[in-house]
Amino acid sequence: MIGGLFLNSKSRTQYSAYNTSIALFSRAAAILMGYVVRVVFTHMLSENYVGINGLFTDILNVLSLSEMGIETAISFALYKPIADGNTEAQKSIMHLYQWFYRFVAVFVAAAGICVIPFMDILIKNKPDIPHLTYIYILYLFNTVLSYLFVYKRTLLDAHQLMYIGTLSKTISWVLQDIVQIAVLLLTKNFILYLYVYILTTLFSNIYISKKAERIFPFLRDKNIAPVEKQERKHILKNIRAMMMHKIGDVIVNNTDNLLISGFVGIASVGCYSNYYLLIGSVQQVLNETFQGITASVGNLGATASKERVQTIFSSVFLLNHWMFSFAAICLFELLNPFIVLSFGEKYLFTTDIVWILCINFYIRGLTRSCL
Repeated sequence: MIGGLFLNSKSRTQYSAYNTSIALFSRAAAILMGYVVRVVFTHMLSENYVGINGLFTDILNVLSLSEMGIETAISFALYKPIADGNTEAQKSIMHLYQWFYRFVAVFVAAAGICVIPFMDILIKNKPDIPHLTYIYILYLFNTVLSYLFVYKRTLLDAHQLMYIGTLSKTISWVLQDIVQIAVLLLTKNFILYLYVYILTTLFSNIYISKKAERIFPFLRDKNIAPVEKQERKHILKNIRAMMMHKIGDVIVNNTDNLLISGFVGIASVGCYSNYYLLIGSVQQVLNETFQGITASVGNLGATASKERVQTIFSSVFLLNHWMFSFAAICLFELLNPFIVLSFGEKYLFTTDIVWILCINFYIRGLTRSCL
């Protein structure tokens, strides 16, 4: 009955307001620190390192397609048992989720290693960066590590307790950024910079895993019944459906750096990454607004009528349109002055490219309420 007790302590509106406000505050802090790190990074290391950072991130986003759909489908499967206070069903679903993520971790590790022989094809005019393969392996290790503990945070989010994970991530990000800035200023050592990144991922995920176990002690239970056959089929069906959606999303939005690196050069990836530092930051802030209400909408869908859900969706969709319209206009006016001020004119794109980036930001943003 733990799920029921948590949901009864606050209303859906209160949870949404709390999750959203904490998320916005946390995201603002993370963006501010991330901006400082990027400025130091750009001035302490060459533009090739900026490009490599963007390229390797994109490669691992593509490899992570194996995960996309699982978290969403599991969250959806949890809403009804949580609303009913069914602890046994929650245990079974989380156990299935754990095995899904273990499989994903192994798959991403294997697929990531298979990419190494093709590195010369992916990087046009390969830069003179020492230990490039080792740097890629560190990025890969960090990605694999993120799947081993963090799945328990999904249960917190489904219980409308997203703010707990958000605060944890924010504190770890701020500490990570402070240490990384010190590393860059004192040593200019990119590999040491990545070690800090990996340790932060490890300790942050262990902390949130232990926190979830303290709030939901049933996560430690060993006596777990398997998910019912019909429910398992339903979850797998939703995972397949979400994967098809996510494949399109990754192809459109997470292959830019791969294409630029392969056809233009790694230096241009660095310029593009700087633009997406701001575009991505604004997008993350706005996304947090909708992420903060997701679990409440899930609970609404499990307990309210279709008409009520439709009314809420229409209101959220209108808000979605206005927020991303206003943000796109502001980005078009401010992106180039921001780049010149922060990184210098050599990182500047022409106005027509900026215009396309802003249109893409707006179109992509309109899907948030639907998702």
